[in-house]
Amino acid sequence: MSTHGIRSEALATSSSTTPDCSLGGAADNHVEVLFLTGQPGAGKTAVAKELSELLWQLREPHAVIDLDEFCRGVLPTPTMNFNRALAVANLTAVWANFHTAGVRRLILARMIESLDDLERFGNAIPNAHVTLCVLRAPERMIRQRIIKREPGTARTFLLTASTRIAAQMADLNLTGICVDNGQRSITEVAREILEHVHWPCPPV
Repeated sequence: MSTHGIRSEALATSSSTTPDCSLGGAADNHVEVLFLTGQPGAGKTAVAKELSELLWQLREPHAVIDLDEFCRGVLPTPTMNFNRALAVANLTAVWANFHTAGVRRLILARMIESLDDLERFGNAIPNAHVTLCVLRAPERMIRQRIIKREPGTARTFLLTASTRIAAQMADLNLTGICVDNGQRSITEVAREILEHVHWPCPPV
C-alpha cells in the first residue's frame, strides 16, 4: 500500500513509492483509493454518494463502500473500535469481487480513530494508493445534520460521540486533503475532491 497525504512515519508498511493519482499508464492492478473521513455528521456518506453520481455520469468504473455499514451489528464479543476487524474482513472479501470485475478506483467512508485504522484498511486492498480526505463542517451544522437524520435512539449517542471523535481525530494530526463541507452544495464539495485527486469529473 502506498499513501498520498498521510504521514509516512505512521504507516511503516507502506510502499516507498507514491505513484501519480492518474491511472493513465499505471499497472493494471494499481488501485486508487479515496478514503473519506470525518466526525459523525461531517457528510462522509452523502459526499461518497455524490462522488459516485459524478463518476457515473462519465461511466467511470469505481466502487463505493461505506465501512460503517459494512460492519453494523452486535458481535458476541464486544469491541471498542466499531467492529473494525469485521469491517476489514468484509472489505477484503467484497473488494476482491470488484477487482475481478475490473474496477480500479475505490471510495471508502469511515471515521478514523487511530492511524492504525488507515494501515489496516489500506492493507486490505492489494496495490492500493490511498488518498485521505478529511471532511469538516461547523459544529452547529454537524449537530443539525445528526438531529435531522437520526430521529431514533441513536441521536443522543451520536451527538455526544461526534464531539469526542472530532477531538480524537484532531489529536491524530491527519495531513490528508482537508475539504470544507459546510455551507456549500454537496456537488461543489464532490467536484473539489475529484479535482484534488485528479479523477475524471463531468463538466459543469
